[in-house]
Amino acid sequence: MEKPLWNPTQDRIESSRLYAFQKTIEAKTGKTFPDYDSLWQWSITDPETFWNDVWDFCGLIGEKGPTVLKNGN
Repeated sequence: MEKPLWNPTQDRIESSRLYAFQKTIEAKTGKTFPDYDSLWQWSITDPETFWNDVWDFCGLIGEKGPTVLKNGN
């Protein structure tokens, strides 16, 4: 694998919305996501919970309805 052209600093990572989402989900579920790959893996192994939590975290306005994810593959 080739070396990335750029990596964000830890400060930049910790000030991102994705990091805030990650910490919110960790507090809610009791799971830990030490890096992006582990959060991504959770998003594909439990997509309904992931997208439901994205909805809540982003503060979307509207009705979720009974279907969280349709044809997720």
